[in-house]
Amino acid sequence: SETVARVWDTLLFEGSKVLHRVVLSLLKSVEEEILRTSQAPDIAQIARKAARDFHDREKLLKVAFEKIGRFPLRFLDKERKKAYKKVTAEREYRAAVRRGDV
Repeated sequence: SETVARVWDTLLFEGSKVLHRVVLSLLKSVEEEILRTSQAPDIAQIARKAARDFHDREKLLKVAFEKIGRFPLRFLDKERKKAYKKVTAEREYRAAVRRGDV
């Protein structure tokens, strides 16, 4: 679709932080619907539907670059490292549970 092509163009020009902006822009488009639910599967379904059905590329990128705050790469790297530690700890815990160690 034209929206995907536009996001790819922006990604190649601006770099990977564009993906964070686009995802946040999509989530922003369904923010009220997400806030009305408390179930993770419902939130995932809402997000998938937004990604599938959102076709206004100009609006998507306008929100991504004008209404979403700054994303310095230093900040993203720091957040990635924190998330990696959490995911690693969760994987280790689940492996221990499967082995019967916990």
